[in-house]
Amino acid sequence: MKRVVVFSLCLLVAAACASTGTADPAKTPQDHRVSALRYLPLAVGNSWTYTVDYLGQTGEMTIRIEREENGWFIDNRGTALTADRHGIRDRDRYLLTFPLQEKRAWVALTGPTRNETRTIVAIDDPVETPAGNFEGAVVVETTVNPQKGIFLKSLHYFVPRVGIVKIETFVEDTAAGTKKRQTMTLLKSREIKNDPKN
Repeated sequence: MKRVVVFSLCLLVAAACASTGTADPAKTPQDHRVSALRYLPLAVGNSWTYTVDYLGQTGEMTIRIEREENGWFIDNRGTALTADRHGIRDRDRYLLTFPLQEKRAWVALTGPTRNETRTIVAIDDPVETPAGNFEGAVVVETTVNPQKGIFLKSLHYFVPRVGIVKIETFVEDTAAGTKKRQTMTLLKSREIKNDPKN
């Protein structure tokens, strides 16, 4: 069964200095690393098991963080993630950026003619999964335009102190006016060894 690909994004840079060359604390970008780790707890040993439905074919997938290298957390599938002052990212793009605001969007360039746009579409959604019902999910929509009129879209649901609990992917054909779901990934169980309390 094809693995679910987590789409993603790019960083918004902001910096301001006073005319004297010293930083203005009121304009200095806030460090959101602690907040980011609440929405995707990164620690060696943490794991998430999901049920996956790919076009009617069902199975399970477990993501387990196996090691840390220079601030990057590497899972059992080789994906590297980290949290920095802007949010959660992999090697190529940001998955979630802060501050959390509806309609906040960012773009990642993933090839010469390919880009991904991510937009926060909700910041306090309820979501149901086999692992339980959760409140306060941040929902991020990713749009990829690989062909004219054909869009690949995904919705990622981030829950505080849990991580990603749900992923849906779609193919949208604007010319035909169709939208077909490809995958549904739902959290079945989790083991969070380093539980962020704040």
